[in-house]
Amino acid sequence: MTAQIAYVTTAAHGYTMAWHLEDWGKNLPVVQRSYTQLLQPGPQPLFEAYIFADLERLSAAQLETLGRVWQQLAQLPESPRLLNHPG
Repeated sequence: MTAQIAYVTTAAHGYTMAWHLEDWGKNLPVVQRSYTQLLQPGPQPLFEAYIFADLERLSAAQLETLGRVWQQLAQLPESPRLLNHPG
């Protein structure tokens, strides 16, 4: 498990966290990821924690899909900390 926090947003609005990390968070263990990246098939990096953000910009179907991703992450033997449930 990567000792980092994944801050997950829509692809179009990742700049909000990117700006913050560039200016004030250079030493924080935070990685900005998009939901598109999170949902790509194949192996994914596993983070210590996930913050699901930008949820108000997602459709009901997208939120349902992310709810399933949340459940999959929660069921891992070394479950990461999960914040801001998409449901």
